Amino acid sequence: MINPSTAPIPLDVSPDGVAVSPDGRRLYVSSPEDTGTVLVLDTGSHTVTHRTACSGAKDMALTPDGHRIYAADDGGRFVLPFDTATVTVPVGKRPEEAAITPDGQQIFVTDAAEGTVAAIQTRPRQITAGRTPSAVAVTPDGLQAFVIDDGLGVQVVDTTTDKVTATIAVGGAHVMALARDGRRLYVGAAQQLSAIDTVTRQVTRTVPVQDPGGVAVSPDGTRVYVTDIATETVLIIDADPLGVIGEPIAVGQSPQALTVTPDGRHLYVGNVLSHDVSVLDTVDRTVTATVQIGSRPEFLSAGPDGRRVYVGSGDAGTLTVIDTNTSSVSGDPIPVLQVPQGMACGADGSRLYVAALHSQAVHVFDTVTRTRIETIPAGTAATALALSPDGRRAYVTGPAAGVVSVIDTNTTRIRVGGQPLGVAVDPAGRRAYVADAATGSVHVIDAATLQVRGTPIPVGGSPRCVALSPDGGLLYVTDSAGGAVAVVDTATGAAARAPIAVGSSPAGLAVTSDGTRLYVANSGDGTLAVVDTSSGTMTGTPMAAGVAPLDVALTPDGSRLFVTDTGADAVLAIDTGTLVTAGSLALPGAPHSVAVTPDGRSLLVTVPAVKILAVADTATLTISGPPVPVGGAPHGLALAPDDRRAFVTNAASNTVSLVDL
Repeated sequence: MINPSTAPIPLDVSPDGVAVSPDGRRLYVSSPEDTGTVLVLDTGSHTVTHRTACSGAKDMALTPDGHRIYAADDGGRFVLPFDTATVTVPVGKRPEEAAITPDGQQIFVTDAAEGTVAAIQTRPRQITAGRTPSAVAVTPDGLQAFVIDDGLGVQVVDTTTDKVTATIAVGGAHVMALARDGRRLYVGAAQQLSAIDTVTRQVTRTVPVQDPGGVAVSPDGTRVYVTDIATETVLIIDADPLGVIGEPIAVGQSPQALTVTPDGRHLYVGNVLSHDVSVLDTVDRTVTATVQIGSRPEFLSAGPDGRRVYVGSGDAGTLTVIDTNTSSVSGDPIPVLQVPQGMACGADGSRLYVAALHSQAVHVFDTVTRTRIETIPAGTAATALALSPDGRRAYVTGPAAGVVSVIDTNTTRIRVGGQPLGVAVDPAGRRAYVADAATGSVHVIDAATLQVRGTPIPVGGSPRCVALSPDGGLLYVTDSAGGAVAVVDTATGAAARAPIAVGSSPAGLAVTSDGTRLYVANSGDGTLAVVDTSSGTMTGTPMAAGVAPLDVALTPDGSRLFVTDTGADAVLAIDTGTLVTAGSLALPGAPHSVAVTPDGRSLLVTVPAVKILAVADTATLTISGPPVPVGGAPHGLALAPDDRRAFVTNAASNTVSLVDL
């Protein structure tokens, strides 16, 4: 609880609604008028730890466990729900352990079932692109992105460098479409449609349009379609030379977004105020059907096979599917809830990507089952979306932050062997080391190219966990079958010394910050071995450490070591100076992995049996607030180095949970 005698906490927004987490550690402050944000403050340090874009958020309410917050928008149209604790990402078939790069940008997850390592981007790359970017398009070669900024025109972004290389002045630009060959960009602006040559980056021609609401280009690039909100019509325009063909075609009320089927024969037009979609035959130039949606059809995307058109409705928070054969709604609307905005269908039609304004994420839907299969953090409120030609990147505009986020849409999977278990990243972030229990070796992955480097390093036995010396020069690998720790010179890939015998079934290990000591949990005989790294020998005999110790973690100052005891449903705290057990933390099940936050204040423990991540105070060894629900059988645990985020691998549910602490 905040002490009322302390000085006021300065904020860069005007606060309105306020909510406090059940454990009193976090304060949520909404600001609907300034930037449409919810600030998260640490009540201990009185600092802002997170910002969540939540346009219009005013009054707020937390669920009793503190893991979900509901914010009422100022206009009274929505209640905006968003998670305060976790986001779950599907990955592999049996994710075991995880390690994160020093910059916190990438996490490596071993998959023991498929013999692979998944490389996951923990946060999207963000490109500064003007003041309020509102639309984005990517060229067919994937090398350029065009971003509309309401104040500056069209920004040209080099996707290889993430830099804006040019600005094309188009006053009042707000909608656009790129020809399939990437040579022409058509921009709807103030009372006109502009054609831009993407090579010269010059406006080549313009056509008068009173109030352009949406733009689409035929697959062959010969026709441009523009909705005119003022006249409630669609204009068909010849691309070369740029000019209107025939009379405008009347559609519904306030026509805006539109999409063309892959064969170019039909155009679907979203009429926002009449809550319907007009189906226009582009050859006969007639409206052949009107499909009632029942909500505002604000965003449209045609599937690559032309059999379906997807309609996003921000006011209803849903996606509606139109069957193009029957020109009718197919099935019930798909709930998205967090105000769907831009969307795009993947090249093979199996996935639909939806930018959601109030969840700071892109939601991925399976187009066959119509279920949400993934939620990818976007880092900011998402409003418009475009896919790269290969579908591996999604470019998402974030007007509130003035950025375009670049999101990996598919997890990169690296084949490494039969049963990869432990993984560690070197201090420089250049390499990841993976223990493969099936082949008795360690694989080295280049973190930049995500390729396996050289041949596997043989260590023998059944390698389980890995750890690196502070300078990255030595790699320590526990051999659960041989009862020893292998020591590898990372420069040569050869053994630095003979294996060090430590005890029965060694598992987790930790190296002190000065590299002089190595702690090893021996799960087979319930002991903890302490190794002098300079001599490569144990200091005395292993000490008793519970029934079946599995994992270990040191506090940042190295004064205490925490050991998970799977046989006693507890975590032991050991004083590293005296090697005496200083206390224990009881848990509702057998713990697996353990980690200490960078500030040393919190202890994190995965408890597979009850599917939780427990958070405890390191000083008092007491649970801090309610446990965080994660996936099935949470095993591995990694902490971001620069803030309070944890990544939990869930071996039974095949997911990784991103936990906001």
